[in-house]
Amino acid sequence: MLPWLLGGVLAVSLSISLVTDLRSRRIPNLVTFPAFGAALLLRMALGGWDAAADGLLGAAIAFVPFFLLAWAGGMGMGDVKLVAVVGACVGAERVPWALFCIALVGGLQGVAALLARRGRGGRATVPYGVAIALGTACALAWRPWAGG
Repeated sequence: MLPWLLGGVLAVSLSISLVTDLRSRRIPNLVTFPAFGAALLLRMALGGWDAAADGLLGAAIAFVPFFLLAWAGGMGMGDVKLVAVVGACVGAERVPWALFCIALVGGLQGVAALLARRGRGGRATVPYGVAIALGTACALAWRPWAGG
């Protein structure tokens, strides 16, 4: 039951974030903080301390590289917090695969943005919440949760 409930938390938070990022280039704390808390509480309530620790480790693994990118000016902190939610939901074992898929989708999205801006000047911006949502969905489609 744990994967289904975590999948629900993840689906809702990613869906809302996708829409808000496309509309306003923001991923609100009102989405990420409750989703992160819900993921950890569900893990604790249904899987015990080990499951909660796995969620925290998954969040940390996802958080660190995205925080470094944000610190360097490559993305916003909303993206960082959203990817931490992904890590908390999918756990330490699956988060590297999710990060790979997110990076792949983000790279394709970046190339598309550059091609769309070609000849117009200015800076191409990418709502990375789209890559986080689609990359996570792809990762879970190729390597779904097993068991209950």
